Amino acid sequence: MGTLKTKVIITNSDLLSDSIGLNVSKDITIAGNVKIRKVTTSTAAADIPGLVDDVGRSMVFLKNTDTAIDIKIYTDADNDGDADGDSQIMDIKPGEWAFFPWAGIQPLIAVSDSGTPVLEYACFTIA
Repeated sequence: MGTLKTKVIITNSDLLSDSIGLNVSKDITIAGNVKIRKVTTSTAAADIPGLVDDVGRSMVFLKNTDTAIDIKIYTDADNDGDADGDSQIMDIKPGEWAFFPWAGIQPLIAVSDSGTPVLEYACFTIA
């Protein structure tokens, strides 16, 4: 087991009449099951290796490393490896990232709008 230290800081002084200053941190105990990888996506849906069902409650990091192409993330509710009839949960624009808790009960799949952008990801199973 180990500890994953997380921190998000959001600041802005000219978006609203009041400045924004959010600073959130949390230490998360990890069971030891950690996967950090990169996968080349395409317009054909594919499981994100290591983010399949039965992983258990996890913290997941996803980053679109491309500079021009979106990557859509779906839950594979019917467990058939494609995006037909499945729920799109996010659209990660070029350079964007997401860090979120995940129940780990359904596979996640990635589909690019075009080309073969690279998705960087990490999965930290919570103890």
